[in-house]
Amino acid sequence: MWKLTRDIKCNYVNGTWSALADGPNAPLYFASAVLRDGRVFVTGGEYDNGVTAELLAAEIYNPLTRHRLLSVVSCQWSVHFTNDN
Repeated sequence: MWKLTRDIKCNYVNGTWSALADGPNAPLYFASAVLRDGRVFVTGGEYDNGVTAELLAAEIYNPLTRHRLLSVVSCQWSVHFTNDN
């Protein structure tokens, strides 16, 4: 997890990145969103630390407390699409 801090002119373009915390996974191609209360929701992804994997997990990170809630989805979970014409 990374934090972008504005520069002295309150501009993010020339801001500074700093590491906040390492997560349990290091996915590539994941979905994320910042929630209204400032927590960060991250789910899914491929290539965990460079190893091919489909991550069936989600986590919520609170940057104020630096606390992480991890939720792992069962390997038995699957999605089925139907074509109803």
